[in-house]
Amino acid sequence: MPKNYQRIYLLAFIGGVLGELTLMVLGVLVGGMIGRQQGGTGLADLALGILGALIGIALGAGLGVYLTWRRMGFRVSLWRAWVGSVLAVGGITALAEPLRLNQVSGVLWLLILGLPPVLALLLGRRGVS
Repeated sequence: MPKNYQRIYLLAFIGGVLGELTLMVLGVLVGGMIGRQQGGTGLADLALGILGALIGIALGAGLGVYLTWRRMGFRVSLWRAWVGSVLAVGGITALAEPLRLNQVSGVLWLLILGLPPVLALLLGRRGVS
């Protein structure tokens, strides 16, 4: 068992960020394609692209943390990591208007990209102290 837990958590966090960025791009592309297939006024591709990005962030953060920790040989729970990242994305989007985060987009994006891997780390761990 390694003694440097800060390095382990940092690597798992980086894995979560890479996973969420990868699936976010994929979600934007798929959502935009589905929106273009629907036709309409042209706002369907924007709305579905944003929805795809949020779903990609939520699923990618949990998957990235899970795969990174599994690669390091630790016992982690995929569904608990996903619950943590989904709760983070859902909480941020629910509190964006009351906290007026949508007026400061830099802080909103920092929270949306930084908080899901952190909650996936905290809820997904089983064998790491």
